Amino acid sequence: MSERTETTLPGYGGDSIRGTLVRPEGDGRRPSVIVLGDVFGMSDHFREIAGRFADAGYTALALDVFSRTGPPDARPVPADLPKVTAFADRMPDQQVLADIAGAVAWLKAQPDASGRVGCMGFGLGGMYAQMAMAFPGGPDAGVDLYGRVRHPRLSNAKLEHPIDMVPRTRGPVLALFGASDPVITRGHIEALRRDLAHAGHPSEVYIYEGAGHAFFHDGRPEYNSAAATDAWEKTLDWFARYLTA
Repeated sequence: MSERTETTLPGYGGDSIRGTLVRPEGDGRRPSVIVLGDVFGMSDHFREIAGRFADAGYTALALDVFSRTGPPDARPVPADLPKVTAFADRMPDQQVLADIAGAVAWLKAQPDASGRVGCMGFGLGGMYAQMAMAFPGGPDAGVDLYGRVRHPRLSNAKLEHPIDMVPRTRGPVLALFGASDPVITRGHIEALRRDLAHAGHPSEVYIYEGAGHAFFHDGRPEYNSAAATDAWEKTLDWFARYLTA
């Protein structure tokens, strides 16, 4: 049975960042996976995903990127979308990416670490998982589920669009989207596919017909069982290829 521990680790500027660490049974060195939640914050759903990674043999860290502020006071309903968008627009990308790099270094320093760390994120977390693959000290392999390809606008908090970082990608990236996603256009997805292909590392981009945003989240009305099952299988295969092989 896996071991679950609430922990803290150093983030950007020496800030203390919260996370849930889940270790699988058994001895020996193993790769690690960081799990990043969506814009509504770290929840039991994402901690359960970390547990699923532990069941698959990985040390998993569900990282709370809202450790400083808490998540927005909002629900996943259309009426709260402006509040959520405004909150996300204020998140400093460089701070979050440095937090992820700190988590990568922290995991690699664990006594049972193999030295390889992956990152999987959802929505806002998916965007940061993809961006972290182009950030110094970032993960060795990434999986982006329905993360934004472009910000609504650039600002002091959003210095460049996620897709503009793609040429600096440092390792393999898997990206998974729903065809009916109202947030991310097919044109943005195809641009990401093209730019990842030119970045010089393995990449795969999938679009699930009939699926929308948040298709992986079984607590949301957008949940699509077939797409979620296939996305999980592709994720495990991706990390088996680029973290454990």
